[in-house]
Amino acid sequence: NLQWMAPIHSEDSKLGVVVFSHGLAGFRGTYSHLCAQIAKHAGVVVAAVEHSDGSACNCETLDDAGAIKWTPYQHSDGNYEFRRKQLEIRTAEVSNALTLLGNLNEGSITVEGVDFKGRLDLEDATVAGHSMGAATAMRAGEQDTRFVRTLAFDPWLFPLGDQDVDVVRTPICILNSEHWNPSWRAGPGPGRNNERQERIVHARKAAGAAPVMYAEVCGTRHMSASDVQWVLDHIPRFMSGGAKTGKEMVDIFAVLAVTFMLGKDFASKLQELSVVMAAAEPRLSKDNIAMGSSASV
Repeated sequence: NLQWMAPIHSEDSKLGVVVFSHGLAGFRGTYSHLCAQIAKHAGVVVAAVEHSDGSACNCETLDDAGAIKWTPYQHSDGNYEFRRKQLEIRTAEVSNALTLLGNLNEGSITVEGVDFKGRLDLEDATVAGHSMGAATAMRAGEQDTRFVRTLAFDPWLFPLGDQDVDVVRTPICILNSEHWNPSWRAGPGPGRNNERQERIVHARKAAGAAPVMYAEVCGTRHMSASDVQWVLDHIPRFMSGGAKTGKEMVDIFAVLAVTFMLGKDFASKLQELSVVMAAAEPRLSKDNIAMGSSASV
């Protein structure tokens, strides 16, 4: 059960941390269920960033005088240089969030009602994100050596360009949806997600890095890792129509994420989920429910 401003877990062991980056037109609360499930089952503190680069639906910040300032979403019409600048801002903000968690752990800053001093394990830091947030996580995972693993939900890799696909420093898990990524596989253009994901796999093999943990969950869409489908399920005209509800889709992504984060047997978990999901959707064969490998995409 979730509780607002709940006290930190009473055990003496420290809690790992996750910094989560939202996708385009999202905000810090768009992935509340996913972040809560990861926090609960991985035993970590999740810090969800709201980016001030114009990629959030509307970002609340403070100006130099302490007054509230709002930064609305900025559309770019596919301008790479614009998105690239946003990526650099986002990457810095993710690193700043990790620094902030360190300050909380030191006690130099506080959060009303919750005492984090001495309770956070900054050596167990995961960077995570969805869509453009996943690209942000990959970039931050390469640049900020304090992060020890990278978790990418349905990554949109356009902002990385072709020069930043050598994502090799940390272990990485890519969790894709079924209905969004195939639309990017249709053509041979260099901006295609599948092409860049394959280049990441090849770069990791060439560098001798840990293999990509990968899964693609059948029946899911691009926003299935967020709260969006869960909310839409309560509106008849937007209901998913499948055997899985929006909440169940998020739960599947969370289970796979936690399995990766805790270093458990990823391939076995995929097999276990395949059986469960096949029972829920008998129209699908067991083999095409959850696809993936602990070796490669």
